[in-house]
Parts: sequence; C-alpha cells; structure tokens
Amino acid sequence: MTESVALRTVVIGAGAGVFTLHRPALALPEIAVVGMADIVAAPGRERAAEFGVPFFTDYQVMLAETAPDLAVIIVPHTIHAAVAIACLRAGAHVLCEKPIARQVSEADAMLAASRETGRQLGVVFQHRFRPEIRLAHELIAAGALGTIQHMELTAFWTRAASYYRMGAWRGTWRGEGGGLLMNQLPHHLDLIGHLIGLPARVFASTPTQRHAIQTEDTVQGHLEWADGALGSIHASTAEAGPAERIQIVGTRGILEIAQPAITFWRYERDIDSYIAQAEPFGALPMTNVPLTLPTDTQGTHVDVYRDFLRGVRDGTSFVDGEAGRKALELANALILAGQTHAPVTLPIDRATYGTMLERLETAT
Repeated sequence: MTESVALRTVVIGAGAGVFTLHRPALALPEIAVVGMADIVAAPGRERAAEFGVPFFTDYQVMLAETAPDLAVIIVPHTIHAAVAIACLRAGAHVLCEKPIARQVSEADAMLAASRETGRQLGVVFQHRFRPEIRLAHELIAAGALGTIQHMELTAFWTRAASYYRMGAWRGTWRGEGGGLLMNQLPHHLDLIGHLIGLPARVFASTPTQRHAIQTEDTVQGHLEWADGALGSIHASTAEAGPAERIQIVGTRGILEIAQPAITFWRYERDIDSYIAQAEPFGALPMTNVPLTLPTDTQGTHVDVYRDFLRGVRDGTSFVDGEAGRKALELANALILAGQTHAPVTLPIDRATYGTMLERLETAT
C-alpha cells in the first residue's frame, strides 16, 4: 500500500449497532468502501446505499465479487474467527471488532492465518488512544513509576434486566461465551495488558449476583505477575458506580486514571530508599505532578483505523491481532478460574478451556 492508494474496503455485519462508530473512519481518504454485507437486509442495505456501494447477504459472494484489500468485521464475536480467516485467505487485511473471538484457541487460528497469508489482523481497541491512556503508557514506559508493584481496576457497567432481554444471545454461554468479561470488559482487560503486561496467574470469583442470566454479571479477580507485582479487578453489571477507575502503584509513584482524567503522584524518594531509612514512622512525601494530555488522538475508531492503516504499510500496528489475543486470554483465564474455583496460569490450556465452554453450553 502507498500513501496515494486507498484500500478497497468491505464491511461485514453492516447492520450492527456499532456501525455508527465506524462511519467516520470509513470516510477517511485512505479508505474506499466497495461493498457491505449482512445476513439481515435492514439496516445494512440502507447503509450500503448511503455509501453508494452494493449490498450482499453473503459475505463470501462479496469477497469474490469485490476482491477487497481490507475487510472490517463487526459481526457477533462468536463467528469472528471463521469470518476473519475466510477474509484473510481471500487476500484481505482484517480489522475486527472486540473481542477478537470467543475463546483464545480461535484467536490462535486467526493469527496463524494472518501469518500464513501475509495479511494484517487488527482489533478495534480505541481506548488505547484515549489521551490519558496514551500519557499513562508513555509515563510507565519511561520508568516514571519505577517498578510496578500493584494494579487495581474497578468498572461498573450497570445494566437493567431489559438489556438482557434485548437479544436471546445476551448473557448466554452459547451466544457470548461469557458475561461482562466478554461483553463489557474487553477494553479494560486490554488496558491491563497494554499498560503493564499480562499476569502470570489469576484467581477469580465470577458469580451471577442479580441478573437472570447464564453467565457472570460480576467478577472479583486477583492477579499475580511473574516479577511479584499484584493486582485486583472488580467489575459488575449488577452494581452501580463509576464506569472505570485504574490505579497503578510503583516504587516511585502512583498513577490514577478515571476517564478522562489522569493524576500522577511522584514520591520524593523511591519506596526502597524509604523502607531502608532509620525513622520507623512517618509518611512518604509525594508531589502531584502537573500533566499535559496529548491532543493528537481522542480514543475513537478513527484513531484505530489510522493506526491500523500504518500497520498495513509497515507492519507495526498498535492494535494488532496479538493485542486482541492477550485481552481474550485474560478474559478466558478469569472465566476458567471462576468456574473451577482454582488458580489459572497463563497462557491457559486451550483444550481445558474448550472442554469447559462446551460443557457450559450444553448444560444451559
């Protein structure tokens, strides 16, 4: 791809509600939409007419007739793997909505197809491009926090019972492969891996506290990293509270993120120096460091597309398929830990997870 040539692009799942977030990105000059597909005619047909392109009810026919350079996949994640692999083998790069798949073995297959075909695979993780997340990533990478010691994430996505009644697939093992860990939390789980990396082991409780659904509506997770860092996750669709709060504690300071704000408390001396002092009591002095947020990204789908297009050109996308697999690996690990009531080591055993998921699907 060169800067002057727009990618021939198709959209699979054009009738999805999330299409509205893709619309501005599809208008980028580097994108030339040539077709849209959905198994349901409305509103996919209307959206195809909006872009002046043909509409298909069979995406395989669309691939054959349009020969796209890029396929944007916004179908349910339960079929992401099959659709993405077909697109990659048809010669198209693939940009897929989150989560990348339902279980990590499917993500493995998608990445293998990407390598075999030489086509790029990306996942829509627009939260990586939020200004406060960009700045947090830069500060951590520069060593501003020292050695990471602890991470805490809380997130509340309060949902009414009517939300789950909107679609028979919601809150089911067959329809989603999980509850809030697969629906509401993929972005948050991605931010953990993005900012400090995946843990080596997790424990979790994944109850269904209030909703009449098959899957979890709440998660309480304990995370352990190979270097000794610890972390916790608490999230729920059955509780009320702020949509997101992330605290990252290191040996030289603390970052607190609550969209769209970020606060950096820098210790006047590192924690090891403080622990070694003669004085047994007293507080460790710290300073609230003024921060300037970047202004070149806002955390939108446009940011994702622009980054992915750079990846198509040079192979260094910020939101590649490996990022999608990491977030899914953590979601699957927490679900497995919650179901088995036992610690789970990452990477998880794919066969064990597949057997557990099949059992849950057939039992409900």
